[in-house]
Amino acid sequence: MGRSDQFEKGAHGLHLRQEADGEYLYFTDVARHCVVKCTLDGRELWTLGTPGQVGASGEPFNRPTDVAFTPQGDFYVSDGYGNSRVHHFDPQRKLIRSWGEPGSGPGQFKLVHDVWFDTRGAAQGAPGRLWVCDRENYRLQIFTPEGEFIEEKTGFQRPNGVWVDPQGYLYVAELLNRVTILDPQDRVVGHIGGRPGREPGELLKPHAIWGDSHGDLYVAEVEDGARIQKFVRG
Repeated sequence: MGRSDQFEKGAHGLHLRQEADGEYLYFTDVARHCVVKCTLDGRELWTLGTPGQVGASGEPFNRPTDVAFTPQGDFYVSDGYGNSRVHHFDPQRKLIRSWGEPGSGPGQFKLVHDVWFDTRGAAQGAPGRLWVCDRENYRLQIFTPEGEFIEEKTGFQRPNGVWVDPQGYLYVAELLNRVTILDPQDRVVGHIGGRPGREPGELLKPHAIWGDSHGDLYVAEVEDGARIQKFVRG
C-alpha cells in the first residue's frame, strides 16, 4: 500500500524507532482501531488489528492511543479512548497479555493515553519499567514488563505523554498547560509553562512530547494550542 490520506483523522501517538535496516514510524490509528508501521515516506508496511473494526470488549483495539517498544522488540499499546487497557505484544505481533479496567485503583485506568518503556536501569541489570499516562486520574502508573503494578506518581495535570532524554531526565506533557521534569531518580525538579498562553514559550494543551539526541524538546499542542514548539536544552 502506498501513501494515503486514510490516516488524516486517525493517526495518534507517533513513535520513531531505529531498527537494523533503518528508521520506521509507528502510530496508533484511533479512527480505524489499529496500530500501523510505516516507512519515513509514509508507505504502510503492516497494520495490526482489523481496520474499522472494534475489538471485543476489553480486547485489542478500541481507539488505541500510543505504542512503545522494549529493546528486544516487544511492544505495548495503550488502548485508551475506547478501552481502559494496556496490551503487550511480542516482536511477531502476537498478543502476550492485556491488563487494566476502568477505575482509580492500582492497575485501573481512566483514559490511558500514553506508554513509555523505561530502560534507565539497564546498566545495573534492571528489567525496565513501563510508564503509563493515566490521564483522567491525574497520575502516572509504573509497571513491570509483565504488567505488575509497581507504584504511582500523582500530582500531574492530566498527563498526556512521556519522553526520557539521554541524561535520564523524564519529561511529562500535561494537558493543563505544562511540562513536568523529573530527574533520573524520578524526583520532580522543574516545570515548563503552568499557565495557558499563546506566546512563544508558553503552553496551551500539550498533547505529546519528544526530543532529539541533544536533549532539545518538541511539544505538540492541540485544540486551542494547535502548534509544535521546540525548547532548547540550556
